[in-house]
Amino acid sequence: MRLRHREYIAGLIILMALVLAGCSAEKNTGASRFYNSLISKYNIWFNGNEAYKAGVKKVKDAHRDDYTTLLPLFEYSREESARAGSSDMERAIQKASKVIALYSITAKPEEKGRRGDNDRNGEFYNRREYNEWVDDSYMLMARAQFYQKNFMAARASFSFATTIATDPDLVTEAGIWMARIQTEEGNYTEAARLLDELPGPENMSKPLKAMYYSTLADIALRQKRYGEAVAPLSRAIEYTSGNETKVRWTFLLAQVYREAGDNAMSTRQFTRVMRMNPPYDLEFNAGINLAGVTDISHGDADDLMKSLRKMLRDSKNKDYLDQIYFALGELEQRLGNTDEALRLWSQSAASSTVNTRQKARSYLALADHYYGQPDYMKAWLYYDSASYLIDNRFPGYDLISRRASDLGEYAGYHSVVITEDSLRRVAGMSASERDALIAGLIRSVEEEMITERRGDGSDRYNMGLYYENEQRYRGAITAEGGWYFYNQAALTFGRTEFRRRWGDRRLEDNWRRSNKARAAFSNGQQTDVENEAEKSDSAGVAPERTKEYYLRNLPLTDSLMSVSVMRSAEALLGEGKILASRISDTLSAAASLEEASRTGNNENVRAEALYELYRLLRTSDPARADRHRAELLGSFPDSEYALILSDPEWMNRHREMASRATRSYEEAYLAFTEERYADAEAICTNALTSYPEEELIPKFMLLGAMSAGALEGEVTYKQRLDSLVAKYPSTAEGRRAAEIIEFLRREKPEIRIADDTRIAEEIYLADTAQVHYVMILASNTGADMNRIMFDVINYNLDNFTDNNYRTEGTAVDTGYLLITTGPFDNAAEAAAWLNRFSPEQTIRQASEAGLTLWLISADNLQKFKEDKNIDRYAIFHSKEYENLR
Repeated sequence: MRLRHREYIAGLIILMALVLAGCSAEKNTGASRFYNSLISKYNIWFNGNEAYKAGVKKVKDAHRDDYTTLLPLFEYSREESARAGSSDMERAIQKASKVIALYSITAKPEEKGRRGDNDRNGEFYNRREYNEWVDDSYMLMARAQFYQKNFMAARASFSFATTIATDPDLVTEAGIWMARIQTEEGNYTEAARLLDELPGPENMSKPLKAMYYSTLADIALRQKRYGEAVAPLSRAIEYTSGNETKVRWTFLLAQVYREAGDNAMSTRQFTRVMRMNPPYDLEFNAGINLAGVTDISHGDADDLMKSLRKMLRDSKNKDYLDQIYFALGELEQRLGNTDEALRLWSQSAASSTVNTRQKARSYLALADHYYGQPDYMKAWLYYDSASYLIDNRFPGYDLISRRASDLGEYAGYHSVVITEDSLRRVAGMSASERDALIAGLIRSVEEEMITERRGDGSDRYNMGLYYENEQRYRGAITAEGGWYFYNQAALTFGRTEFRRRWGDRRLEDNWRRSNKARAAFSNGQQTDVENEAEKSDSAGVAPERTKEYYLRNLPLTDSLMSVSVMRSAEALLGEGKILASRISDTLSAAASLEEASRTGNNENVRAEALYELYRLLRTSDPARADRHRAELLGSFPDSEYALILSDPEWMNRHREMASRATRSYEEAYLAFTEERYADAEAICTNALTSYPEEELIPKFMLLGAMSAGALEGEVTYKQRLDSLVAKYPSTAEGRRAAEIIEFLRREKPEIRIADDTRIAEEIYLADTAQVHYVMILASNTGADMNRIMFDVINYNLDNFTDNNYRTEGTAVDTGYLLITTGPFDNAAEAAAWLNRFSPEQTIRQASEAGLTLWLISADNLQKFKEDKNIDRYAIFHSKEYENLR
């Protein structure tokens, strides 16, 4: 009996083995298809899909919306958010790859006499893939690669999935994802084309409709086509599932209506958000945004104002006071209460705790107001402060940065004007008046020192409170010529120096900014003054408590007074030119230039000011321009600017110079054609100094290089050509010189090698301790790059499962394919991988691809992508990595 039992068990094992053998992925039977699909779905794909969903959730959880700007439609668009799910996405890719590698069935089934529907049978027998979970695995892998921002790999995976898929919904979904890839890469026209090629949305399932319309909306939003985005975004909200996404997209729709100029619909959508039981941050920000779009012509402003004031008293909003004050300021501005709006915006900046973007918005509201006044010094203060708090993703970043820069340059000139004028007025006081003013300042310093000692002595300060104190200091300037340590420019530059030394710090009432302000204009001694001011009393009396400190920069002699006047004139000219050319304020520019033309006795400055006035006003005010032209010609007839306007001979002399230069070139060219190279070279060399401003200089340089080359050889020839290309790259001669250099590099190997060696030494730096990659170059651009990448990915999965190596590829426009894998901790680890890797055994049709494999550091990889020259890197690689191969 026991023997029979053993025979039964053995027979069962043999039977199971036979069944499993018949289920091999290498055979295509009904049993093998069922078995491999079952294992694929429940044992591998399921776990990979769970990892993918976990990664998507981490991306959503990591994302923080900035409600002061237009929300991104998809959280993955922010790279810092997408990084949160990277490890889960890598696990999803590994699981999907395992299904593809181990359970794919591509063998054709045996044809045992087809019965039934021949078309259906034919379709079945013509499939490229018989495991129904392989196409899903490609989709899973592609979506995970998309979240990792590996768009090239994702595109290849989506594309391949569509070639093996039998489900039309899967093909449609892949098409939408590929449109999203194009959108992420900024190819909006191509993204829209891909969507157009899909079946009409009316034939799609509800989830696919949500995907389709949201992608269409995203394309419009990224191009700032807000009117076009409204309809698809509304449809996306209609079809999407999940209240969280629906509420968020409704908030975005309200923002889009606002940007499109439809405040009524924006109000309706913000109100709708508040009724959808949203998270508190969405509810709060919807209420805040209503202040900017609600119709105030029907008495709604009072109710909104009460609502915002009530929010100020809610303890939940203690970290949102800056936003509430800003919204109140917006509402007051819309009601025409400008002064109250300015006060509330200043209070918003002073109340800011952690929301630097809101602080930037508050500064920008103040900046825009003062810019329109115009009060450019105040405007610069706020633009400059805002520019430190934003990055290039902030709306209007380029304009804000440009205004901060332009106004900063203006402020540099204007502050000199104010400072020198103030110094001269104080110097003009009687000795007793001056002593009384200084005594008052010293008392102020001592009072502040006492106040500081009573406090905690910290250097924390609040930028908002700084601006409030700034108002007090401006009030201290008297009509008689207010003390220059209290003037606007001193405060401005003092703040900038404070930021340079201490950073943008959280503000408290007891900050030492006013002391810094007094030292801001010490005519080049700013740092020394500050260092002295910070010394303790134990080392002696603080400089700010001495009379000498306030007297040392006053122009108390005639010569110093003349220098001060000259500085003012030069600064007035500078600010006038900035106002005219960069700020486009003709009225203010004319005022500054006219004052410059009347200030001091520097004839060059006054003449240039009159010339700039003529140029500025000749279209808008011809009569006034003619008066300045006449003054220029009458007062400064010998100046360059007068000659430009009036002296025909001056122009004739320039023409004569050009004529002589032409004759010299003709002589040099003739000498060259007659092989009198020394004569030709001498004429060209002389011309470079005799006619330095002439347009013929590039021609002289090219002819001189050719002559020198004939005399001294190719090395000298190339050196002279290099000089020409460096100085005049965009001229016809510069382009011709570049062509000759390329010819010499191609025909003269010694020149090319020497040149590449020199350039390689300049470009690449050896650092074997840095993160490295292995770089695979395929000289055959017709090779299948996706196949190479896939083979390398599989190699890494098989041999380095725990290392999370990434493989990427691109076609380089200079004629080769570039594939990288890594990162490796250092060169030694990369070399170990490379020495173990065999292209012939791993990569299919490797010999046809023309492969070259090199080590490269992370920094050098970026430089190689910019340089794109294989020969140069080959020289560097052979020298630096010889001992590792």
